[in-house]
Amino acid sequence: MTHNHLNMQRAQKNQKDTFESMDDKTKLGRIIATKRKAEDLNIPTAILSDIIFRLLFSEGDVSLQRIVEVIKVSQQIIDDILTWMKNEHHVEIAKAGAFGSLSYTYRLTDSGRARAHNALDRSLYIGPAPVPLREYEEAIYLQTKDASVRRVTPVRIKQALSHLILPERFDRRIGPA
Repeated sequence: MTHNHLNMQRAQKNQKDTFESMDDKTKLGRIIATKRKAEDLNIPTAILSDIIFRLLFSEGDVSLQRIVEVIKVSQQIIDDILTWMKNEHHVEIAKAGAFGSLSYTYRLTDSGRARAHNALDRSLYIGPAPVPLREYEEAIYLQTKDASVRRVTPVRIKQALSHLILPERFDRRIGPA
């Protein structure tokens, strides 16, 4: 085992120990916070690049802003992936604006189209980046573990609908979901 691998394992253990000692609100905040680096997403970067390949293939010339809007990942992460794709000659800048890479519009090259075909063979999905199941489960648990939060009562329904103009006794017509 290499020295770097051991250091990485120690860092992951320390990060896990730190996470375990946090209160629930802090844990939830950490889970749902906007990530600034691809490795913080805890998913393979190849998944993100495949979504970008499929998006560019289906829409043609696509702006960085549009890619961020579709994938729901920070601009910095998408910009880093597009820089790698450009260096690998999978994408090219179709149009440059006055604001540097933030205003670039990208298009696939021939090798990018081949990569897009491969990505489409694996999946047709184009949309928000996936979230690791463990993080999703933890976020749901932290938001619902308090039994009083989960319990739906007639009083809570009335409170939730109180800002709406509804027919009298409308809340009585709402059945279980």
